[in-house]
Amino acid sequence: MTSSGLSPARRRRFTNRAAAVAAALLALAGLVTVSGTAAAAERPQVTSISPAAGPQAGGNTLKITGTNLVGTDPKATRIAFWTDAYATDVVCTATTCTGTVPPGQYATSYPVSLETDGGDSLGHGPDVYYIYHRLPVVTGISPTSGTAAGGTQVTITGTSLTGTTSIAFGPGRNATNVSCTSSTTCTATTPLRH
Repeated sequence: MTSSGLSPARRRRFTNRAAAVAAALLALAGLVTVSGTAAAAERPQVTSISPAAGPQAGGNTLKITGTNLVGTDPKATRIAFWTDAYATDVVCTATTCTGTVPPGQYATSYPVSLETDGGDSLGHGPDVYYIYHRLPVVTGISPTSGTAAGGTQVTITGTSLTGTTSIAFGPGRNATNVSCTSSTTCTATTPLRH
């Protein structure tokens, strides 16, 4: 990273885009003639991502929707999380992309952009953020016992529980009615014991 907060590669892309914009403005003003240019890829625009949050360790699949998500060189398409973290296993069409989320350096929100040879989506359309959550830690459960038939309402306490969507009582025994109202508390209904 540089003192400007951009990687050298990203700074070069911004500098190249600025030069291209300047040349286009001069050409429009009639001051310079631009000839022999190939059709350029259009700048991508991201309209949504799903899911919008996940574990700080990464590894989950992200889906992006938008327009112009593939440039003239499909191999140049990358999903960026902030400036220097990129999704892997990226597969795109003109309107959707999927990729594997990289690990997050911090448990916080990061802007997500799509980069093609036509530019990147930052500042082009709505800002889209992905939130990295710390791994949840369970510190307590109440009550601590119930019937084998399941159906017991339990309260789970811990840390970093925000974003929890699944609670298991052993392999393949997922609770129902999972609700996490804060970063320290979840409620759920116990499953049938096999």
